[in-house]
Amino acid sequence: MNWTIEFYVDSKGSSPVEDFIKGQEAKVRAKLLRTIDLLEEFGLQMPDTWVDKLNDVWELKERFGTERYRILYFTHTGRKFIMLHAFVKKTPKTPKAEILVAENRRKDYLKRFPK
Repeated sequence: MNWTIEFYVDSKGSSPVEDFIKGQEAKVRAKLLRTIDLLEEFGLQMPDTWVDKLNDVWELKERFGTERYRILYFTHTGRKFIMLHAFVKKTPKTPKAEILVAENRRKDYLKRFPK
């Protein structure tokens, strides 16, 4: 059984991850969407080369050329992944500020849509 992918929407109706993906060139957009499809298909069985656990959120990893793209997400009840934050990674370690953005969105989501 596949997982469901849901994109976080803030209280103003914006979806940061969808906006990020839409802002990329077509080839990058296609690759990111394919990686999300793989997460939906494989769920928690996704290989470690594609995902990393970061505190209360997970990191979905993709590369296009020299750019390293990251989408931070968390698991929610009902076999659901909530896509929280996306960015281009420029440093060896995932910046704490990027993780904090995702964690704050996770808290907001859980406050508005409790389990």
